[in-house]
Amino acid sequence: MIEEADDLYKKIKAYDPSVDGEKLHRAFVFGMEAHDGQTRASGEPYYTHPIAVANILWICALTLIRSLPRCCMILLKIVM
Repeated sequence: MIEEADDLYKKIKAYDPSVDGEKLHRAFVFGMEAHDGQTRASGEPYYTHPIAVANILWICALTLIRSLPRCCMILLKIVM
């Protein structure tokens, strides 16, 4: 599997150890096989883009999750 997919898997597994790693692996392999031979304008394999986007969304989700309690406290102070 490609390095970006492995990195994403490790991030998800570190956050939630109960995640079914085999299911994630099958999804990555399915995407790679479905787009085998397709390339982006840059020449990179097509399947690298969705995995890169998923990595970015994972970072955004963690940022939101971590900042949510702080945002709630700020809103609570504003309302009171």
